Amino acid sequence: MLRELAEQGNAAAQLRLAQLYERGDGVAAGAVVAQDLSQAEHWYRCAGQQGSLAAQTRLGEMYLTGVGAAQDLEQAADWNHRAARGGEPFAQARLGHQYASGLGLKRDTLTAEHWFHAAADQGHVAGNFGLGMLYAGGYGGRTDPARALHWLERCLAQNDSTAELCLGLLLLYGEPQMRDVGRALALLEHAAAAGQPAAMFQLGELYRRGRHVARHAVNAETWLRRAAASGYLAAWLSLAQLFRSGPTPDPKAAAVMCQQAAALGDGEAQYLLGRLYLAGAGVERNSKLAARWLSRAADRLVTVPFERLGDRYAMGLGLSRELQAAADWFHRAAAQGGAAGAKGGAAGAKGGTPPLYHLGSLPLGGPGTPSDPKALRAWYRRVAKQGSGAACIELGIIYVGGETVRRNYVAAARWYAQAAALGVEEGRYLLAFLHLRGLGVAQDTGRALSLLQRAAGNGHLSAAWALYRLYTDGQYLAADPARANQWLRHAAEAGSSAAAHLLAGEAQRAGAQANAVPATGAQPTGVPASPETAELVL
Repeated sequence: MLRELAEQGNAAAQLRLAQLYERGDGVAAGAVVAQDLSQAEHWYRCAGQQGSLAAQTRLGEMYLTGVGAAQDLEQAADWNHRAARGGEPFAQARLGHQYASGLGLKRDTLTAEHWFHAAADQGHVAGNFGLGMLYAGGYGGRTDPARALHWLERCLAQNDSTAELCLGLLLLYGEPQMRDVGRALALLEHAAAAGQPAAMFQLGELYRRGRHVARHAVNAETWLRRAAASGYLAAWLSLAQLFRSGPTPDPKAAAVMCQQAAALGDGEAQYLLGRLYLAGAGVERNSKLAARWLSRAADRLVTVPFERLGDRYAMGLGLSRELQAAADWFHRAAAQGGAAGAKGGAAGAKGGTPPLYHLGSLPLGGPGTPSDPKALRAWYRRVAKQGSGAACIELGIIYVGGETVRRNYVAAARWYAQAAALGVEEGRYLLAFLHLRGLGVAQDTGRALSLLQRAAGNGHLSAAWALYRLYTDGQYLAADPARANQWLRHAAEAGSSAAAHLLAGEAQRAGAQANAVPATGAQPTGVPASPETAELVL
């Protein structure tokens, strides 16, 4: 009977049949309805075309989040528009998010504000939350901390743990006159106790770094383990960093945590695990496993220098010498425009050595490219004297890594500076982190910021990504969500798939937040994700 009515054009029957197919938990016409998401999508569309607000709302959510149907941001905007105009607050809040983020629509914060207000006026928590994040600078653009506090406070009255998390971070890292460390910590602890994984992670990071609270390894480990157990992936990598450089270093435990994060698909953990296998830190040195994890990290488009893998295969540095594998990685580097992108990196810049140069030199094999570390350094020095910025970069990396020569940050800084003088933005990028940490050069945050901004302005994707992380993290610079979002978007617009992936992930999480039940696992824009960039670079 239900199918018959649906096929006759009854919108209510079409909606009910779609719900049964989506959940696979009902009976229609005397037969059990097995889950069939394509059928669910079909019947939702039929009902939506006839004006069913519930069907239009569900379609907007499905197409925005990619749950239940293939993600299609333009379709999401269409269906959310229809339901929003019909007064559905779920759809209004999601449409506001799409306008604020530029997902499937031209970015328009004024229109986003309108739709967030429409949902908030109906008392919907996602509308209140959207306005709070908009005014806090979570979507970039102007900030209004007082209004952000007002709307996030309204969320607290609705027992929204994600709003507690965001308000806590705003009170920690927002405008100086509005900071309230005591209340911020109380909000984070309350949200964490309510099961908010991101709040657990934030508390763990505060204790790990000793920021706003006394450094406390036990508390850090407790909260980070709880976050990891709740599915917060970044917590595993933070645990690895805690065991690597905490008060009682445990390289083996660090490697175990890193392995867990890498197995779950964290690209930075995969990169770090590859480095651990190369160095034999906490794990037995294993060049094949190192190559496997570095490859997986590169496959996830983490900002791993593809040319580094090519060099290691070509020259036998920690990996078996395989010219075909080297050629494959140099081809990938060439396709990416060089180790640091087509603009401003070691490739294509003044003094740089493009990946195609490496490809051309591969046939030389042993005679043209020495595999002995001492001979290799001498070879790089000769090439550097001829004006190769790429060779300067490699010499700096050798002295920072300390794998084949005694670690020497002063020498590394000198080579990075020489690369920068040759116009290689990768040199500025790497030199910036030495200045941040005072390694081989004076600690100078202002100088580091200037170097990163210049490199990012010249198209260096990793520098833009680093600026996002620094303004998000708040360790070396005051946390500034608006500037963090600005640099994240800069990286995405310049072609960083990692940044685009993060923005898309935020869209999915925000889409889930627009449901009746708050998405406790969501991580709003401006919330620090994985550990500091500098630890991975250095």
